[in-house]
Amino acid sequence: PLARLAVGPAMSAEAAAVGAPAALAAVFAGVMTHYFHQAFTLGRRPAGLIAVTAAAGGVQVAAGLVLIPWAGVEGAAWASAFAFGAGAVLSAVIGRSAAALPFPAGQVARSLVATAIMAVAVQAVGGWTGPHASAVVLLTAQVVTGVATYVVAAVLFDVAGARRLARERLFAGGRARVA
Repeated sequence: PLARLAVGPAMSAEAAAVGAPAALAAVFAGVMTHYFHQAFTLGRRPAGLIAVTAAAGGVQVAAGLVLIPWAGVEGAAWASAFAFGAGAVLSAVIGRSAAALPFPAGQVARSLVATAIMAVAVQAVGGWTGPHASAVVLLTAQVVTGVATYVVAAVLFDVAGARRLARERLFAGGRARVA
């Protein structure tokens, strides 16, 4: 529905096809840039950062040469996802020699589980309303469902201290009245 709203019905199928790989590429790029690359900055090793960036660029070109003729624009999006994924992995591995960063594996795992639950719920809402439903109604239903589902899952799995935060927010008013 976002593709239908953003680019119109004529191009919505193509835009929707690149949505998942583009989102995956954005996640990998964000993790790489805003977390793993910090090891090179903290360790004062810019050459490592340059090497990782060049290698990711090489993966982008190689994957593009293979995937674009085969899958067109969607292939280009997947090439970006592969390149940023490879860059994130290389940055994590090579960056450890510059500065070892802690990696909150448990938090990441809980967040991924909550995200997977949210994705299933959002997909289910798309199935209920059908392909001919209004794009605005469908998108609104999916966003509301996604946010509500993720919040509940985040509290259940205590993603980033969500359980404590929920308790504080839900019971803060009651404590203020008692005091």
